[in-house]
Amino acid sequence: MDGMCVAHNAIGAGSVVASRFRLEDLLAEDAGARFWRATDLTLVRNVALHVIRADDLRAPAVLTAARTSATVSDGHILRVLDALHEGDFVYVVHEWGSGVSLDRMLGEGTVEPRRAVWLVREVAEAIAVAHRQGVAHGRLLPDNVLLTDVGSVKLIGFVVAAVLQGRPQREGATGDPPSEHESDVLNLGALLYACLTGRWPGFPQSTLPDAPDDHGRVCRPRQVRPGVPRRLDALCDQILNPDPRTGVHRFESAAEIHAALGDYLGDSLSGATVAVSGPTALLERPGYSDADADSDSAAGTDSGTDPDATQAGLPRFEATQAGLPRFATDPAPPHSDPRAAPPDTPTDTPLDTPTGASHRTEAVPRPEPAPMGPAWTARSGTGQGDGPVPPAWGPDPARRHGSAPMTPEKRPGSRSLRFAALVAVLGLVLLAVVVGVWLQRDQQPEQSAGPDASPTATATASAPPEVVQPAAVRDFDPEQQDGGSPEENPDLVPLATDGNPATAWETLTYEDGPVLAPYKAGVGLLLDLGAETPVRDVRVTLVGSPYDLQLLAAPPESGAPTSVEGLTEVDTRSGVLGNVRLKADEAVTTRYLVLWLTALPPGDDGGYVGRIGEVVVRS
Repeated sequence: MDGMCVAHNAIGAGSVVASRFRLEDLLAEDAGARFWRATDLTLVRNVALHVIRADDLRAPAVLTAARTSATVSDGHILRVLDALHEGDFVYVVHEWGSGVSLDRMLGEGTVEPRRAVWLVREVAEAIAVAHRQGVAHGRLLPDNVLLTDVGSVKLIGFVVAAVLQGRPQREGATGDPPSEHESDVLNLGALLYACLTGRWPGFPQSTLPDAPDDHGRVCRPRQVRPGVPRRLDALCDQILNPDPRTGVHRFESAAEIHAALGDYLGDSLSGATVAVSGPTALLERPGYSDADADSDSAAGTDSGTDPDATQAGLPRFEATQAGLPRFATDPAPPHSDPRAAPPDTPTDTPLDTPTGASHRTEAVPRPEPAPMGPAWTARSGTGQGDGPVPPAWGPDPARRHGSAPMTPEKRPGSRSLRFAALVAVLGLVLLAVVVGVWLQRDQQPEQSAGPDASPTATATASAPPEVVQPAAVRDFDPEQQDGGSPEENPDLVPLATDGNPATAWETLTYEDGPVLAPYKAGVGLLLDLGAETPVRDVRVTLVGSPYDLQLLAAPPESGAPTSVEGLTEVDTRSGVLGNVRLKADEAVTTRYLVLWLTALPPGDDGGYVGRIGEVVVRS
């Protein structure tokens, strides 16, 4: 009999449960629990459906978990739409989410730090809302964090996943198993750690590789991946590892983590997203300089037909412990045959005995996927957590404020106004060029006048400056006070002359500042030019502000300096930031230059620290 509700017999693809939901694709199965994509026949939309036998010991707890999850109202949570016990089975119906899961995305590379903070801040907001209502997720893994097609963050399996798949059992801060709330807080830090390093330090295990540990303490992110901002490195350590002095964790609530991440972003970002150029923009890692950068994107996307595509064009999933999907393959290309199914696809496999035709329903329209824009022509994904990286996701690191760009409204005459503005700008540029040429010609007689002006001096003055590549650069700290370290991060010194201002050498952190005196006169870099060289200027990229600094030069024919005594002061600047040019009135001939920092800006984690992104010497 068509359209009848299946309750007491076995169920399979095409069966209708609860008189409303038609099972379409089996996404995962383990330990007696199944996870389906289904069609809501009333509203004609996709839903996610957990199915478990009523005699399973977990069945009562699953219904309770579903009802508990439904009490939390937050836009980041894939809601429970219904939960019921009908005949031999218990069903939990969830809102459907289309996108890519965080563990799958991190399998292709780490996330740019600012976007990582934004992502985890979104998760922390949802967890804080739930905790205020006394509800915990219980299983906050990268597998259960979804980046939707429109760029928002959604949480899968709120409360229900912990019942179906088990709750974490590692020891908490007090030596006892952590509460569900404490587990959520710890795993918020673990999510941030995973975004920055591609390793998972949380519990239980994820599909990501485990993070290394050192005598029971999770290794800090910078030990795993160089280039992680120090402030985020410290934040992860404070969340994941107990304070060695007190034995307790510094962060005790999701709200505290949400506030700390907001402080890092420097603004109160809303849920608005910012358009990016494509999937690679989400995974770019400016500033990372480790050798592992190339390996992070080694996993590619097969453009051929997916051999594991199900009858609805969805990828076949790898089963998790008890119900949520763990994504194992890329989605089928848009032009693959959606009707094709491999022989081992478990779409018609019943829980009990094969079901007959009487348990099939009449054909009703299936939900059509959303139209694909230009960014979706290469890949498409309709599975929950198995789609491509969304084209609009996370805050642009180059933009600290604002929301998604909006298409300007076209107004009559706007093209003419733009053309007139362009003409005006070009006119101003032309005028500036003419004035500059006139001034240059007016000054030429003065430069070449005088009986003492030699052809060699004239040629030297008119020759364009040349960049001098130092033969060697090292940290320079001749005053080690109170038994302090004689080195100032020598391993980072090459970053000051690598041609990339995004990477930086940095000093040690000093408690007193910003002026280093009287603790010490200063710290800096010693540049060996390899030979006596006339130096016109030195251009320095400073990170943070403000700085006091000097450019010092060793006397000709002298050895490498061991202190600043006897060095010639070329230029001195105070309260400067950004790109700074240090120069003398006349070219200085020397082999050794000292870039000497005497006042440092505040550091990210307290104290005072100097950072030099790039040093360029010109002759």
